[in-house]
Amino acid sequence: MSYRQLFSSLDCESIIIIEDDFKQEEYKKERVLYDIVRMALSDRSSYMDEIKSISADLFDCLSSFCALFDQCIDQIGRWEEVIPRWDIRCAFPLVKAFDVKLEEKACSLYDLIDDEVMLSVYEIGAKYGIGVTHPSCYDDLFDEYILFENRAKSIRIYTDFLAETQRLFLLNIDCATDEKSVVCIVDNHLAGTNRAQEIINLIKEKSNSKRKNIIGSVFSSKELFEEISDKLYFEYTSKSTPDRLKACLAKSAYNYFISVLKEKTIDGLNKAFETAIKNKGIAFFLSRKAQKEGMSEYEIINDWVKLLSITAPEDSDTIKRLIGLSRVINSLDEDDLPDDSLQRLNTLEAFDYSINDYYLPVAAGDVFTNDQGEWFILIGQDCDMARRPNTPPRNALAELLSANIRRQTSCKKWANDLETASIYSFRKNQEAESEILQVNYQQRKFIANEIINLCAFNADGQCRISLIDSPSKEQVQLMPDYMITYYTELQKYFSSVKVLKEQVNDAFETVISNEYAPRLLSVGDYTIDADVAIFNLRRVCRLTHSYVYYLYKLFLEYRGRQPFQTINLIRQEEVTLPVVFNRTESGVFMSIRCVPVPDKPNRRDYCWIISLDELNRVLGELEDNVTVCEGMKEDLIIDSESMEWPLSNRKKLTLKKAKEKVELSVT
Repeated sequence: MSYRQLFSSLDCESIIIIEDDFKQEEYKKERVLYDIVRMALSDRSSYMDEIKSISADLFDCLSSFCALFDQCIDQIGRWEEVIPRWDIRCAFPLVKAFDVKLEEKACSLYDLIDDEVMLSVYEIGAKYGIGVTHPSCYDDLFDEYILFENRAKSIRIYTDFLAETQRLFLLNIDCATDEKSVVCIVDNHLAGTNRAQEIINLIKEKSNSKRKNIIGSVFSSKELFEEISDKLYFEYTSKSTPDRLKACLAKSAYNYFISVLKEKTIDGLNKAFETAIKNKGIAFFLSRKAQKEGMSEYEIINDWVKLLSITAPEDSDTIKRLIGLSRVINSLDEDDLPDDSLQRLNTLEAFDYSINDYYLPVAAGDVFTNDQGEWFILIGQDCDMARRPNTPPRNALAELLSANIRRQTSCKKWANDLETASIYSFRKNQEAESEILQVNYQQRKFIANEIINLCAFNADGQCRISLIDSPSKEQVQLMPDYMITYYTELQKYFSSVKVLKEQVNDAFETVISNEYAPRLLSVGDYTIDADVAIFNLRRVCRLTHSYVYYLYKLFLEYRGRQPFQTINLIRQEEVTLPVVFNRTESGVFMSIRCVPVPDKPNRRDYCWIISLDELNRVLGELEDNVTVCEGMKEDLIIDSESMEWPLSNRKKLTLKKAKEKVELSVT
């Protein structure tokens, strides 16, 4: 992202540079008038007001001269390309091409401007950049933004921080509004003294009641100083690495963006809670609904408040500004992004580790483990497994999918996507390293609801129950009444199991054996410790809604796969295969559809169907601005081992089928 894109995202009102390396050159009329003509209109207006107080005649002459060029400033071309910098006289021939009379008038006005009078107001123009040459470390800032367009951007340059400069500086930063930002670049070392602290303190004082839209950085070659807080963000960067200035300004803008987002989010939450408190009838209705659906009151009320808080705000302009501000993230250096923090954010997006803390009932997506290091995910629909006040779950057994834990490294995409699904950023606990949870649809396990529901009664998620103790005070406070009643029923159930196991063990073991009742754990697979029945299964976390829905969709696709008895029926198989381009692995993958042939096990012998858009997408990643010339066909049917197509660049594309890859070549 260039400075122009960055400051456009910020809607920058003005740039203030406090730096003593800027020097005003010796007076030259052609240079001064060049700068005045290109000035930002707001800056010129301020400068002209100062000139008017000194010489009304000069004010009138300059006003006429500037008004003349304002008529054609954009019509004569891009100034940086057609007019040498700092000499307004080179623009006269271009004005002549636009209008002969304007050129004559420009020359006449130029001659009328008195050098002696102009020299008397020259110095006060330094703060506007009149006749000022910038240090080389600011080249990108001036080339990409301040002087990029014919009309320069608003700028203030101060080479000291004396009392008068402080007064002007405070007036400048007052221009910052919610809609417009002011950018401050501060040199810590001014006239032999460190002044950054003093300057930043002034900005902080101005932001006491509400944070001002001031973006900045300490840009210095001397000792490090910076201010990073929730009130202000001025990061230090050295003049020896000027390319870092842009990133520092982007991070300052990002910090401001987060503060505004925080303010709006808190405001939204406050309004949501006000609505929730006032609408107690809705809260009562939702609580009753939660019981009927087998959810906790906490879950459904929390979801309601979240929904209220994200309801579209009345101030849509605020959202538009936030969207614009969020674009500055593109200017952040990737090296500055903490990988661990990003991974933890990914973990929280996919997994909820708080469910055991609140004694929440089991639900689809719950992740379990045992002492052997095996992992399982509860699958199904919540409405089928939910326990309601007067209704047991519809499913007599709970269904689990086996899962494996793999190290999180760059892994290749598998050709068959209908048997496994890999979920990244999984952690065995919140302090563990990030890994991959790979779910296998082929390995289903079943378990009694009575066993798996025990995890909801324990803060560590362990499936266990005391056969004699009543629920704890915390459980009674947090769990619905019907779950407390269910706890008592489970105590009776497992006490009866214990009696059967002790008195008729042989007969009991026959009934629950894998031959007659294959289960991950049977009701008799517990150990007793001080009248507590403990099963070797523990709930760790829960997949969030979006991941659960997608996982269940893939599971149903696998369950609906073609049985052997219908092998002769035609169907399509969707696969994703790696692309080998010009005999080199490209790292790109292509989605294709195959029509299997019963007597040919090799995918190379199948009929392939490839979307034209998909083929062009892959080509776009391999070669720029190249497409297949097949505008009349939506899908490409490949019924031979290879096929060729003409390309838009007059070359030829050859696709060759293989069992585990797609071979492409351009000749």
